[in-house]
This record gives sequence, C-alpha cells and structure tokens, in this order.
Amino acid sequence: MRLTVTLLLAAAAVAGAARFEKSFTFRASDFALAEQDGYALVTGDGMDVTSTPGAPQLPTLPLALGLPGPADVRSVRIEASGWRELAVEMPFPAQRQVPRATLDAVTGSAGAAA
Repeated sequence: MRLTVTLLLAAAAVAGAARFEKSFTFRASDFALAEQDGYALVTGDGMDVTSTPGAPQLPTLPLALGLPGPADVRSVRIEASGWRELAVEMPFPAQRQVPRATLDAVTGSAGAAA
C-alpha cells in the first residue's frame, strides 16, 4: 500500500499558496499476524497501536511533518493509492492502559503503581 499525504500551504514569505507532498509506503511484510488468547493480534514494524478499550487494536503510525517557515495549513488530503485487506476473524481488543509507575506529586520521584 502506498499512502500519500498532501498538505496545501499558504506561506507568509511566498505570495499565494505552496504545495507540500510527502509519500509513505507500507508493505505487507511490515505487518505481522499472530494469535493471542483466541484473537488475531496485528502488529506493525516500528508502529504503535490504537488504544480505545474494547475496539480492535490495530497498528498506527503517528507522523510529524516539518513544514517550511511560517506556514498556515489550509487543507490536508490523504490518499491510499493501493491496499490489501488482511482477513482477520476476531481482532484483538485494545485493553485499558494501566500505568506501571506513578509520579510522587511532592518529591517528583517515580514509584511502583498500586
């Protein structure tokens, strides 16, 4: 699958609008499918996962794009130029996240979560 993100910008230094285009390519080999507790667990190489409790836990890739100078984003368009569906019966449900440590408000030191 090839994902193209197009940002249309109005740059302060340039009269009118400028166009900024960035392409990302994801391949089937970037993803893994495994079984966990009777569910299909889908992971992506170097990716995070969605975390809404009970909803399917799916790979996600947060992106930060550097834009030139003072820029004013007018629109964002995301286009998938091709995709392949993965047949998954029961996707693994995202779990409620539990902190592994807490931060002591007085000392600022980390401690074990209860």
